[in-house]
Amino acid sequence: MALTARGARRAFSRRSASLWRPATLLFWALSRLVLLLNVIVLGHKCDQVFWTYGHDIAALHLMPYRDFGVEYPPLAVALFAIPGGARDWPHYAGWFALMMLAVDLLTLAFVRYAAETLDLWADGWRTAFSYAVLVFATTAVLNKYDVAPGLLTLAAVVALIRGWDRAAWVALAAAVLFKGYAVVLAPLFLLYRYRVRRLMPWWHGPLAGALTTAVVLLPIIAAAGPAFARTLLFHANRGLEIESVYASVVLVAHNVAHLSVWVTAGKAVTSRDVYSALNGPLETAAPVALVGCLAITYAAAWARLRREATPEALVLLSMAAITAFTITFKALPSHYLLWLIPLAAVALGRPASRTTRAAVAVLCAVALGAVVPVVWLPLRHVDPVAVTIMVGRNLALIAVFLLLIRRSLAN
Repeated sequence: MALTARGARRAFSRRSASLWRPATLLFWALSRLVLLLNVIVLGHKCDQVFWTYGHDIAALHLMPYRDFGVEYPPLAVALFAIPGGARDWPHYAGWFALMMLAVDLLTLAFVRYAAETLDLWADGWRTAFSYAVLVFATTAVLNKYDVAPGLLTLAAVVALIRGWDRAAWVALAAAVLFKGYAVVLAPLFLLYRYRVRRLMPWWHGPLAGALTTAVVLLPIIAAAGPAFARTLLFHANRGLEIESVYASVVLVAHNVAHLSVWVTAGKAVTSRDVYSALNGPLETAAPVALVGCLAITYAAAWARLRREATPEALVLLSMAAITAFTITFKALPSHYLLWLIPLAAVALGRPASRTTRAAVAVLCAVALGAVVPVVWLPLRHVDPVAVTIMVGRNLALIAVFLLLIRRSLAN
């Protein structure tokens, strides 16, 4: 009976692929062409700071952290340096977009592989189509680099499920060295590894991850010394950015209770910090909120994985941990959703899905996030409609977290 059911699934997958494969490839090609033209023709380039860092390294031969301050982890800085020999920012942005296009295509292929390997969907091409649509809606895949750690995070989760412990921890370490958020998955990995009780000693994987981190960090720390700590201090001391959940509290208080609010100004179209009488309490609450949300996630993981350590459980709990980080961090631009989308495409929205509500919440967050650039200027002027859109996106992300926890604990 099991073989018959598996054969039926494979037959359905082949029939479905004949429809979803061309649809996925066509949509990916056309949508990414639009995004590429958006960068090259319309001039919606990558952050100028990427160009500055890359140029300083490749053209001026300066060492990051030691010779100039950097707010990004080492692998991200190495990525910035690859097209750093471009003669100006527009040309740099074009090369950067092409690099991210290649990473995006690799992620599309890996999402399909993950869906078929983990058997969470009937076919991988429908999953790949979901990924292509969700990433396009963020509009940020070619001018930001967050798709790279998003790919590595998915790779780490899939490798751990397949029993490739060393590869899983190396991928996780690389994700952290691109963007630090992925460190919140380490306790989940340890717990999952403990519950499945594979033959390999539990410490082989973490040791591989630690050695990977040391190979990258120790030379930098030796050369830069205490200056390397500025990266961590920058994020610890940053203000409440206007897209964050904390800023939403301030903006709602302004529109409802007429709380006095001041938004930082600047010429570049970048994020703004929000200041009010609530900033002190909210900044104090931020680390408490992070610890609390992660504690809820790890407690749910202990309860679920102790009962049944399934691939679906690990994927959903990993999504919950990442979402916990994003909703409690003091910055929450829409391109942070690129951390979540590869996992979401694999785990959510299946036919007869048990995760329909979480999938709808992800769709709402992505859709409202896509509107934010349109209302960016009114948002900076605390327009009620723009504030409502931003608050709606953040509430959708909070709903994603709660629904993932609920689904993880369900039978």
